[in-house]
Amino acid sequence: HDDAGHADVGAMYAYTCEAPTKLTGLEATLFSVYPSLEKLSVQGILPTGQTAAELTPSANKLSW
Repeated sequence: HDDAGHADVGAMYAYTCEAPTKLTGLEATLFSVYPSLEKLSVQGILPTGQTAAELTPSANKLSW
């Protein structure tokens, strides 16, 4: 955090996949677009159950 403080941003995305069994994870590329982004909290509902993770610039992939 710097003198300007920090901000939280919320967003919700819903994806519909025709072949969900082929979807094995995701990679967050927002860190390269927004260099000041420190972490990304991810929650997912999958055919196999729920998943959650906190992604960072050095750990930006989630597999299931």
